[in-house]
Amino acid sequence: MLSCHYYSRVLIWLTLVLSQILFSASIFIGMFVGEWDQALLNAAISTGPREITQKLIVDAAFFFALPRAAILLGMSAICITLAKRTRTLLEKQARDSQERERIAAELDVARNIQAEMLPCLFPAFPERKEFEVYATMNPAKEVGGDFYDFFMVDDRHLAVVMADVSGKGVPAALFMVIGKTLLKDHTKPGVRLGRVFEEVNNLLCESNGEGLFITAFEGVLDLVTGQFDFVNAGHEPLFIARKGEGYKPRRLSPGFVLAGMENMKYQEGSIQLAPGDRIFQYTDGVTEATNRKEELYGMERLEASLCRNAEKAPEELLRAVKEDIDRFVGEAPQFDDITMLCVEYREAMQEEKTA
Repeated sequence: MLSCHYYSRVLIWLTLVLSQILFSASIFIGMFVGEWDQALLNAAISTGPREITQKLIVDAAFFFALPRAAILLGMSAICITLAKRTRTLLEKQARDSQERERIAAELDVARNIQAEMLPCLFPAFPERKEFEVYATMNPAKEVGGDFYDFFMVDDRHLAVVMADVSGKGVPAALFMVIGKTLLKDHTKPGVRLGRVFEEVNNLLCESNGEGLFITAFEGVLDLVTGQFDFVNAGHEPLFIARKGEGYKPRRLSPGFVLAGMENMKYQEGSIQLAPGDRIFQYTDGVTEATNRKEELYGMERLEASLCRNAEKAPEELLRAVKEDIDRFVGEAPQFDDITMLCVEYREAMQEEKTA
């Protein structure tokens, strides 16, 4: 039993040989010491004084020792087979456990990369009265590559970014870091957004061994004039809420995704905002949230939720939308990141502040 449990070939054979030797020795020793074995008595026929003859030894070996040895060998073969299968299963279980631990550690790394790279301190610009910005990212269990960003290009221009990297795990998280860094570094005063995306796209194509791509939206708000310039690389439609009105989707002409093909051209668009107007952007994890019936949350539900909460500030709006998504999804698992961003243009910046 011990040798089968640990499944050592050497130990099993030593145990088998030793068991057979001891078993055989006990048979023949029993002929001289102790009580008669009934099988031997029946074979001996003689009722006289104990006498060990050659025939008795042969009969004992043939009718008693050999059959039991065969049984022992058969049981040993069964034990060896069971032990081998058990050991194989235990080794596979150990490998699977190590793989799960490796994947869990990888996912933790990816989640940390996402969390540390995204701006998460709010209010983000407490000294600025011209706008309010708020964003959230609820990662799925299987880490993806959603990211958002917002930053001041200069004193009068606010840039906002929403993007989604294809793929999952550490490769997507690392590609997210690269994409986010390149977009911020190339967004500069006086450089049109189409040019920014063209340069970033070519750089991403150069180092894209995993074959990933990024859908991205970037907009720059002029705090003095209210002009909102934007560019879209295969991303979701933008929602706009005019002051006192509900949110409506702004159908954009999306360009090609980033990192998909070199030397792509991207065309900018422009929207004129007035104080009190708001912009809402998101990733496909919002509209593709799925309930137990495999129904999608969809654009219509999103628009309805936005309109019900149109008067709320950006932070309250995003929380209300997320609660509505949670109610719809119920207990169904979350398969994709849910990322949202809202900007409210509150008042025009005074021209003299730009000097």
